[in-house]
Amino acid sequence: MFQPNFKYTNKIVKLLTKISAARETILNSPLIPKWNVTLRQEAIIHSAHSSTSIEGNRLSLEQVSELARGREITATRRDKQEVLNYLNVLKNIKNLIKDNFITERDILNIHHMVTKNTLDNLADSGVYRNRYVVVGNRFTGEIFFRPPQNLEVPRLVKDLLSWINSKESKELDPVIEAGIVHYELVRIHPFVDGNGRTARVLAALILYLRGFDTNQFFCLDDYYDSDRPAYYKALQSVKPNTLDLTNWLEYFLFSFY
Repeated sequence: MFQPNFKYTNKIVKLLTKISAARETILNSPLIPKWNVTLRQEAIIHSAHSSTSIEGNRLSLEQVSELARGREITATRRDKQEVLNYLNVLKNIKNLIKDNFITERDILNIHHMVTKNTLDNLADSGVYRNRYVVVGNRFTGEIFFRPPQNLEVPRLVKDLLSWINSKESKELDPVIEAGIVHYELVRIHPFVDGNGRTARVLAALILYLRGFDTNQFFCLDDYYDSDRPAYYKALQSVKPNTLDLTNWLEYFLFSFY
């Protein structure tokens, strides 16, 4: 079974304390139901904009906001569909799985929802990749890292899911668990495209299931998108020979405030 490797540094402990305090402040703030709905909607809009923007989507935040409100905009079909897909996934996060147990079918379904009608080969949506891919910058050609061979993907995903559904993972702080899951799915890179978006949705799902962000007020994707080189650098900080997640988790925790 997958076993995450990381250390509780002073920085991680301090960040966890600050995050817990910030969460308590938010949850204990008296908000009328209307504001609850508004804050959730704005967080989802920001997440949809930033998470798709990281992977090359060209819509502005204003355009994403218009789409979220059912209005038409001038943009490419693919850019609009990517955003609509992401909005749909986040709006329906409570319906993504059953019985608080994440299955392989759930992962494939999330990927299908994220990439529906957007891939060059529509048959690649919701299925594991059947060929080798590399992770890099589509504009410069720079390779960030090389994921496992495609034949290893099903086993690696199953190992990750066994850990997610284990007692061990549930005993961790949900923020730590979400960071671990985010990185590991990116590392495995199970799909031809849409891996980053799927990993970020899965991290958000973990936070929702574990009761950390049931109102969906947190928008972590803005933090990643505000400095994409830093995001990729943090992902690359995990060395293949040790898979020590400590540096990545320190970066990930900063996204909460």
